[in-house]
Amino acid sequence: GLPDMLPGVIVFYLAITLGIGIFAERMHRDRACETEAAAALLDAMTALPNHLHAELFLEREFAAAVRGRPLSVVLFDFDDFDRYNLQHGCGAGDGVLRAFATLLRANTRRMNLAARWKGDSFLCILGGADEEGALIFAGRTQEKLRGAASPFPLPSVSAGIAAYRHDVEDAHALIRHAEQALQEAREAGGDRVRIHG
Repeated sequence: GLPDMLPGVIVFYLAITLGIGIFAERMHRDRACETEAAAALLDAMTALPNHLHAELFLEREFAAAVRGRPLSVVLFDFDDFDRYNLQHGCGAGDGVLRAFATLLRANTRRMNLAARWKGDSFLCILGGADEEGALIFAGRTQEKLRGAASPFPLPSVSAGIAAYRHDVEDAHALIRHAEQALQEAREAGGDRVRIHG
């Protein structure tokens, strides 16, 4: 009868409750791991994708470029940023980086990626864009920065552009080309955009 079934029913309910508890705990742990993984790909100060995230994204876009899809990268770097920090303080410098990150986030298409590359440099990976598209993007970004509201003058930013060509051996070479173009923009007096080659 019923009294004989009771211990079995109790054990059954306990097993289900325990199972639900274990399942909930595992889901919570998985979600925490996902959150950690996401955090590992974000730059803490600007909340933009970080260097690692940019490298992973670029590898994927480079593979697509090899198959025939246009690809350009734009490397932005602030002119005389160390001097700016000395004049206005590191807090103001951090504010500039955050403001620029916000500007990039608003102006980069969803299919592309804007990331904090290192220090005061930012990398934009523009899948589907040729040199001309990258040039328009870089110029528009500089313009928006010049027009941005700030309690003190913002430093200018230089940009170097590199587009995928068949003789570019890998993603790292594309970045090196962008760095060379950026160096040329700096040597020309800063606040300029240069295209590699």
